[in-house]
Amino acid sequence: MSILKTKNFLILGLGFVLSILMFMVINLKSSKKNFLKEKGFTRNIKDSYVDLIKQNQLGSDHYTLLGIIDDRVYLRSYNNPSIISIPSSNKSVTSSEYNDIKTYDLEKDHQYSIEVDEINKNINIFNSITQVLTIINADNFTETHRITLKDRFTRASKLGSTILTTTDSSYKLLLKMYKIDNNHKVTFVKSFNMLNGTSMNEDGIIINNNSNCFAYVPFYKNSFYIIDTLSNIIHGKTIDTISTGPKTDLIMNKTKMVYSEPVRITNSNFHFFNNFLAVESAVASDTPYENIKHNSLIDLYNIRGNYKYSIKVNAEDKIKPNDFYIKDSLMYLLSNNSIFIYKIHIQE
Repeated sequence: MSILKTKNFLILGLGFVLSILMFMVINLKSSKKNFLKEKGFTRNIKDSYVDLIKQNQLGSDHYTLLGIIDDRVYLRSYNNPSIISIPSSNKSVTSSEYNDIKTYDLEKDHQYSIEVDEINKNINIFNSITQVLTIINADNFTETHRITLKDRFTRASKLGSTILTTTDSSYKLLLKMYKIDNNHKVTFVKSFNMLNGTSMNEDGIIINNNSNCFAYVPFYKNSFYIIDTLSNIIHGKTIDTISTGPKTDLIMNKTKMVYSEPVRITNSNFHFFNNFLAVESAVASDTPYENIKHNSLIDLYNIRGNYKYSIKVNAEDKIKPNDFYIKDSLMYLLSNNSIFIYKIHIQE
């Protein structure tokens, strides 16, 4: 009798295990199907348009690329909050070998939007805590102007006498444009209420092309906006198929907003240069040889919002790059504390 019970128990246990395995297989297939459904698009990849010409080693830190002026590279350091300027050397060097490093310290625990103004050779530092724009000379890091913005903002960019900001109004994200006169007085011009989601699922970055246009690119969906200094707007879409950002909920008597599902960034890095918006996508396409896990896939859109083609940049150190900047015919790629500099062939 005990042997029979044992046999029945083993049979039931085996059946339970098989059921679990079948459930896992079904869910695995389902998840793969959903992932493939998220793709649903292809890229026109021009991987032959990029040639590595040099590499510069950096110290151990967390950096982002701010820009290039003349023959100097500007970085933002997060471990030691600061702006760093180093020469763009023609040979591989380590940070300890640089004899011409310039540093501008930032306040800890402050929220900044920082950009390099290539035209005026300045660095614009927007502090969303103090609501102040500090302009420093990019050559010697001396402060030239300090401008207070009356309205609260979260992110900002300055192009000539025009400033574009994002602001959170009743959990809705608004873009606001301002003008600065010769006396550095800031005047509100216009508010753009074309973003449909909340301030969290529409969150993104404002950048400009150092010429006549801003771009606002959300992190979480296939969308972007190009806005010129005359307030004209073009709404474009990135080529991936993720059309909505993560869901959000209001909690604590509707005084705090949180994400109600895992957050997945679709547009990870951006750069706006000449007449091209370059978006580094985190979404795999149906193109079989793109290998998005280890390569940077940069999708190029023209100033009218149309997709042109994509550039695949191989990770030289087998680690996926985390930032890039394009100036003239050079692409600066930041990866694993190294700057890889490529000759890039942009097809108009």
